[in-house]
Amino acid sequence: MPFSDPRAEVLNDLFDGFRGMRELFHGLIALYGLNISHYAALKHLHRQGPRSMSQLTSFLNVTHGASTSVIDRLAAIGLAERQAAPHDRRVVQVQITLQGQEVLKAIADESILRLTTVFADLSNDDRQQLAQGLKILANSIRTAHASPLGENHANR
Repeated sequence: MPFSDPRAEVLNDLFDGFRGMRELFHGLIALYGLNISHYAALKHLHRQGPRSMSQLTSFLNVTHGASTSVIDRLAAIGLAERQAAPHDRRVVQVQITLQGQEVLKAIADESILRLTTVFADLSNDDRQQLAQGLKILANSIRTAHASPLGENHANR
């Protein structure tokens, strides 16, 4: 049944698109033995460099036990390693391994291939319009996320 408000229809289409993309990505990272928490931790280590377990726990927004499980898995499959921090040997830092960097690159490369397939039926103009629209959407989401909830509702 169609929505009476066209904005609700657009929102529904966005959620369906996001859900489909998420399922594609989750399937891809599962080929490497990863779930989304493993991937997020690995990507964070790649971008930020070595991190303490406390920093990873905060970034992942999970319990210390959950972050330990994530790093245990990454270490077990050779994608990350624990080391004593150079400034304080009591502090354990985690860093991405060369194999972890290679896996991230493989995931990025495969993601591009999969997106190319997903968008193969679109014309160049449609792809350009979609890319421009997604940039606008991303900026709008960042702006809305940075604003207090009340301000967004007051501007309707």
